Amino acid sequence: MSESSGFELEDANASPEKSPPPKPGVSKPAASQPRTTPAEEPLVSDRRRGRLLRQVPGFAVGFLLVGWICLGTHAWPFAVTGAAMGAWAGWLRRGEVVVGSVAAVVGLATYFAIVGFLPGMGMGIVIVGCGVVGYLAGLDDRFRGA
Repeated sequence: MSESSGFELEDANASPEKSPPPKPGVSKPAASQPRTTPAEEPLVSDRRRGRLLRQVPGFAVGFLLVGWICLGTHAWPFAVTGAAMGAWAGWLRRGEVVVGSVAAVVGLATYFAIVGFLPGMGMGIVIVGCGVVGYLAGLDDRFRGA
């Protein structure tokens, strides 16, 4: 049969050419994994361990370089605070903007602890340099999907 619009209608008495869809079968329950007790669970997962192994040395070296550019031989406290910052960033996995901002504040606090409140070009370099180190680490974390 055909209508005036050009579409053909199915004949009600015609047998279907296709077989009916299969009946949904009963799915098998997934094999249950043996549960581990909290004492048996690892404290640090593989993904977090990987982030920590990348970010703690990365932040320490990045902060050390920024401190060395600004202060020369008095840069070792920057490496220590950079390692602590890397541990924080690796453990909590924040976004790159948050990590970069906190890294800039931590770098500024380290600068003030070493030099005192002495505004100058070094202070600006520390803020920007430590912020860039944190931002790049956050981007690396995002691109890796860790």
